[in-house]
Amino acid sequence: MLEQLNHNGVIVPEPPRRVGLVLKVEGQEVALTPGQEEMALAWAKKLGTPYVKDRTFARNFMADFSRELGLVRVLNVEDVDFSPALRLVEAEREARERLSPEEKKAQAAERKALREELKERFGHAIVNGERVELANYIVEPSGIFMGRGKHPLRGRWKEGASHQDITLNLSPDAPRPEGAWAEIVWQPDSLWVARWRDKLADKLKYVWLHDSAPIKQEREAIKFDKVYELEDELETVRARIEQDLCQNGDSTRWRIATACYLIDALCLRVGDEKDPDEADTVGATTLRVAIGRARCALALAELAARSIA
Repeated sequence: MLEQLNHNGVIVPEPPRRVGLVLKVEGQEVALTPGQEEMALAWAKKLGTPYVKDRTFARNFMADFSRELGLVRVLNVEDVDFSPALRLVEAEREARERLSPEEKKAQAAERKALREELKERFGHAIVNGERVELANYIVEPSGIFMGRGKHPLRGRWKEGASHQDITLNLSPDAPRPEGAWAEIVWQPDSLWVARWRDKLADKLKYVWLHDSAPIKQEREAIKFDKVYELEDELETVRARIEQDLCQNGDSTRWRIATACYLIDALCLRVGDEKDPDEADTVGATTLRVAIGRARCALALAELAARSIA
């Protein structure tokens, strides 16, 4: 349990500098708001990549962009002339390419110095009197959600958290970090430093202590101790799985035994239920025909043979 947790909060990136972008939307010139401009420039940076050719990616982005424009109907990509945004993006890219090697080196040195300065201020916490690193300390800025594989939310606009969205975990003796934070709480049983709700996925995101933190190492050691306990009883557990696989009249027990067998035989993770808007990942309890067909065919055939026997 934590007795002390003292830190300086997390870094919330500033929104990009406004440039006064004007786009033609369905033939009409529209002076964009800062939020609309940020979205348009983010889309322009994706032009020429395979992402914009993905229908789901493009449809999702245009749905959010249309909503940000205050429109009821969803625009098609062809309804908006993004060329002014693209020209700005290309001009920035060309300006970077024109830099001399010395200028690039100087800018890289400035970025490194800034990173080190920010890490010194925000990248550590005092935990029970000891200075430890944080796993991360920069809040993800707004941007287009890329997702992995065929994620159903790919292309959606993911709004970054503001200070008002973020709750900090601080011990009562800790100074209050600057910023209009949503809330400051004290949860000594938890190892998180800050949390906020992801507005796109509607799930909590956390800033944690680094894995090298002594208190986190202690908790990991407890997990390994449980593994040793399981090792001592492994043959008993496997015998119970074998027994339950033959339970023809108890479908719940048979399904649990099947999942346990797959975890043991194929080293699969457990898996959990997925909402329709989540990434299409699976585990032992959420396998589908199209996933792991080759890996699971032999194991399932062996299960069937054992059940018949």
